[in-house]
Amino acid sequence: SGVAAAPVTAYFTGSVTSIDDPFNALSAYQVGDTVRGSYTYDSGTPDTDPDPGHGHYFKSQLSTSAFSLEVGGLTTIHDPDLQMEVYNDWPTFNDLFSIGASFPASSPCLGGVTILTLKDTTQTAHSSDALPTGPPVLSNYNIHRGFMAVFCDLTATESRLNFEITSTSAMAIPTVNTGGLAALARRA
Repeated sequence: SGVAAAPVTAYFTGSVTSIDDPFNALSAYQVGDTVRGSYTYDSGTPDTDPDPGHGHYFKSQLSTSAFSLEVGGLTTIHDPDLQMEVYNDWPTFNDLFSIGASFPASSPCLGGVTILTLKDTTQTAHSSDALPTGPPVLSNYNIHRGFMAVFCDLTATESRLNFEITSTSAMAIPTVNTGGLAALARRA
């Protein structure tokens, strides 16, 4: 493609909307907690899917990548690897921008994943399946959500924290506290 490679960093904020916590793995968090985070990627990363309506960008192809998430003032995830997908005029997903990052185990849990999803059901947000060259414009999407899922056993059952993304920016948003992955181990 003719896209010049350039690192892109986007910052986002939001608010926790619900928590389903059968394993008591997310007891440090509450509905209404502020969510802050950022992600970085190389906009020149090659698309691994030849379909012109679906761009898939794996960790191994992202020469520059990072992801961080802070919930309620506690840094819960700091992952140097991420996976990204861009759908353009896709029948099921419409225009969708999705970012996924995993995080390691923290006793008693096995680890987890965070997914950010920006979706435009009018199919006007994207003109291709290429990675954006800057932070997404939130007003171009009518659905903007994220979740953090923690897996504490070998079944598909998870503890899950859902949040609404309320802003995106190219400028850093100050953080409050960096409690590290230990935040997942904290219990009320």
